[in-house]
Amino acid sequence: MNSGRVPALELCNVCKTFGGLKATDNISIEVKEHEIYGIIGPNGAGKTTLFNLITGVVPLSSGQIKVFGQDISNLRADKICKVGVARTFQNIRLFNSATIMENLMIACQQTIQYSAIQGCLRTKQFRKEEHGAQERCRNILEKFGLLEYKDFTASKLPYGSQRRVEIMRALMTDPKVLLLDEPGTGLDAASLALLRREITAARQRGACVALISHDLAGDAPLLIVGHQAINRVLLSLFLRQRSEDVPYIHIPQNQYYHISLTPSRKVFERIPYERTAQS
Repeated sequence: MNSGRVPALELCNVCKTFGGLKATDNISIEVKEHEIYGIIGPNGAGKTTLFNLITGVVPLSSGQIKVFGQDISNLRADKICKVGVARTFQNIRLFNSATIMENLMIACQQTIQYSAIQGCLRTKQFRKEEHGAQERCRNILEKFGLLEYKDFTASKLPYGSQRRVEIMRALMTDPKVLLLDEPGTGLDAASLALLRREITAARQRGACVALISHDLAGDAPLLIVGHQAINRVLLSLFLRQRSEDVPYIHIPQNQYYHISLTPSRKVFERIPYERTAQS
């Protein structure tokens, strides 16, 4: 943590067990504002479980999670969203019977400023906020090439378009912490390029971004999660756009490593999280 600033996202000894299976074991990380974090690892390593814990989809077994210093460990998922945490899912979760516009307007409820009474009475403040939210929705729909489909039911869209809607819905909450689980799946090249720009824009607005992705990690620091050997071929796949040497790394079942680049020396720094948590 630099300059004494509170991390945007902080995990302290986070554990989750399902019966006798330990899905995550004492994960402790800090992600700062304006930082993009890549999370990679084999299937079943606990990447999506980590996102589920942060967003309250499943409860913690032990440990603590904070967003800008606020403890969210025991909050419901909707309360965590109000704190400023938004996400996408590996398996798309839209309101399938709602239209695209309705899906985005639901997300806008996190940022609009009117009371339930003002909504019932349809006051001037209500109309102003609703109009502003609709304009924001139209703007992002146009940006993602889906404006003409705004009144289509979400379930009627092809897979790639549904993925774009889910990404837009997360962005519409104006998140402080943005968690993207395989966001590039099903997207064409143009949509991937747009997604990269939107991730960069979110970071510039002060959000921290954590993403589980084969294609979008870019130059982000990496949290490698898993209980298998991560070999040169796998790392090269994730880091193929980097000029740095790719090391052979074996990760024991109960350990997590932060792999950060040192471009001037073209090496990787390997930091066990147990040591990081104590420093």
